[in-house]
Amino acid sequence: MEKYKDEYLDLKAFFSGEREVKKAGDRFTPRLEGQKGEKSFQRYVEFGILFNALARTRQGLKGAILRKPIDITFPENQKPVLDNIMKNGASFEDLTRDLCDAVLGYGYSGVLVDIDKNEQPYTARYDALSILKASKDGDKQEILLKEMIEQPKPDDPNETEWIEQRRKLELIDGAYVVTVYRKEAKADGEFVPVQSTPENPNPKAPTYKGRRLDFVPFTFFGASSNTPEPSNRR
Repeated sequence: MEKYKDEYLDLKAFFSGEREVKKAGDRFTPRLEGQKGEKSFQRYVEFGILFNALARTRQGLKGAILRKPIDITFPENQKPVLDNIMKNGASFEDLTRDLCDAVLGYGYSGVLVDIDKNEQPYTARYDALSILKASKDGDKQEILLKEMIEQPKPDDPNETEWIEQRRKLELIDGAYVVTVYRKEAKADGEFVPVQSTPENPNPKAPTYKGRRLDFVPFTFFGASSNTPEPSNRR
């Protein structure tokens, strides 16, 4: 969420390691009084050594949580689905480990459940920096997500590029609706709905076995509660 963005970016830098912390310059390393020149400050930063207790503590807690096999309650005849539950081929156990990292590190994450064209289910995890908005008021719910997708370059279909887009999940008149937005081509362009086509309608009203969903299939995971609002911020 935007109001916690700076905190999440700080955490991300420390979890990434010493190189990212040093790259942030005086964000984490205060300048000495009387220190002159950028080169002098950069040398001072490079001499520093980061004892990354934060990352080590997260790793230790994760090991404690996962020291026993994951207990999964799921229909036996459908368990093969869990072996390939994410689009990158990761299993349910991989997803569980990933969620442990996210919640222990940032205290906030979320998982979207979707289906492909063959109505096979899969999940997509969104970290704290990718959940831009999350609100729920009675039957009304709206979630705005940031995501990066890889697609062919317009001027060279043999090359690909990463495009940032927004995915809005909401309930409209009690039915689940998904709208995808991408930035306009101009430099200061705003995010606008992607053009709808018969093959890829936008907005889209997802269905399962011919029936529209009456809920948003997105689950939040937090440090002390699984709610849209991040918990235990201090």
